[in-house]
Amino acid sequence: MAKTDPVNISDPSGLSDPKLGDDYIRTLARAVLELINKDHFIGVATSGAYNEDDAGEHTKITFHAPLADNPAGKTVNSDEAVTDAHEGYLYLKDVANSDEDDVAELHFQDENGNHIQMSAEGYNYLEKPLMPNNTVLKAYNAAKDGFVELFKCNADGEFEFLIKAKLLSDSTTISSSELSFTNGVTEIKVGDVVTGETSGKSGTVRSITLSSGSWAGDDAAGSMQLVGSTGTFTSGEYLKVGAVVEMAKAGTYTAGTVGVIATEDYVDDAVADASFGNYETTTTITSDVEVNDETDEIEETEALTDLLLVATCKNNNGLSKRVNFVGKTGTTSNPTTERCAMSLWGDGQTVGSRSGFVMFVKKGEYYRVTRIAAGSEYNKNITRTYTVIPIGS
Repeated sequence: MAKTDPVNISDPSGLSDPKLGDDYIRTLARAVLELINKDHFIGVATSGAYNEDDAGEHTKITFHAPLADNPAGKTVNSDEAVTDAHEGYLYLKDVANSDEDDVAELHFQDENGNHIQMSAEGYNYLEKPLMPNNTVLKAYNAAKDGFVELFKCNADGEFEFLIKAKLLSDSTTISSSELSFTNGVTEIKVGDVVTGETSGKSGTVRSITLSSGSWAGDDAAGSMQLVGSTGTFTSGEYLKVGAVVEMAKAGTYTAGTVGVIATEDYVDDAVADASFGNYETTTTITSDVEVNDETDEIEETEALTDLLLVATCKNNNGLSKRVNFVGKTGTTSNPTTERCAMSLWGDGQTVGSRSGFVMFVKKGEYYRVTRIAAGSEYNKNITRTYTVIPIGS
C-alpha cells in the first residue's frame, strides 16, 4: 500500500518558496514516523511530540524478502566471507522443504561467517531437522576439530544410524579410508565388511554416499568410508560382502583419516552390534587338577565401559563337587565386595549339571572372580565360561 507521506528526496526543490520550509519539515517528520511505525512502537503524540520512554522499541521484525544467498561480509580469504568483528546477520533465505518447494526460513550468520538455519517448516530447526537426501547429521566437539556422524538421510529419504560414540577432550583420531565405487547392483550398507574379490583387501563400511544412479537401477555410484581397512583395493575389482559377490566395482582407494574423534572405547556402527549388548569377550577355564584353595581365576580387571559379566559352570563328570565361584567388584584394585556367586554342591552331581550368575560392573570399577573349593576332587573337571558384554560408553 502506498505511503500517506512518502519520503521524497526531491522535496523541496531549489526553486521552492522558503516560506514553505516548515511544511516540508512536518511532511518529512510524518513520513519518517510512518516508516518507523512499520515495526516500531512510537506511542501517542502529546501536543505533536512523541516522547514516551518506550518510543522507538521494536514491536516485530519484518524481513522484506529471502536473500538469494548468505550475506556477504568482508573477505578474509578467497573462499570465506565474514561479518565485521562482533557483528552478525539475521535474515531469511529460501530452503527446499519436504515437498521440495522453496520456503523462506530464518537464518543467522555469525562474525566468522558460519551460517545457521534456525527454523524449518514451523519448527525450531533442532526440533525438526529437515535433511536433504544423501546428507549426514554430525555432532562436533567444543573445539570443532572433530566430529561424529550420527545418522544419514539416504537417497530414498530414509534415516540410517551411523555411529555410536562419545566426544571427549582426551580423544584421538580414528583412521578411516575412502573407497569410491561404480556399477552398484546390490546395496552395500553401513556395518557391512566389504572385500575386494581380486585384492582380498577389506574394510568395514562406516558411511556410504551415493553420487549418482541407484541400487535398484544397477548403476549406483558413490563413495564409502571404511574403518579397519587392510590395504589398497584394486580399481575395477568387484566388491563382495560375505557370500554375496559382485555387488559393485571398486574405484579409487584413498587411505587417510577423517574428523572422527574418540577414546579407546570408541564404538562405531561397524562394531556396535559386537560391542554393545552382544557377546564380545569369552574366557573358558576347565579344571583338570584337584584343588583345595581360594584362587582368583579372573584376575582383577578395570572395566573400560559399563558391562555385564555372564558366568556359567558345568559339571563334566559325576564326581562329588563342592565349589563356589564368587564375583567381586570395587572402586580400587583387589576388589572385595561380593556381588554374585554360582555353586556346584553335593555328592554325586549329575553329569552336565550347571550353575551361573550375571554381575553388573560400572565403568571405572574393578572386577574379579574367585574360586573357593574345599576338599580333594571337588573342583576337578568343571568348565567355567565367563563372557563380558559391554552395555555402555
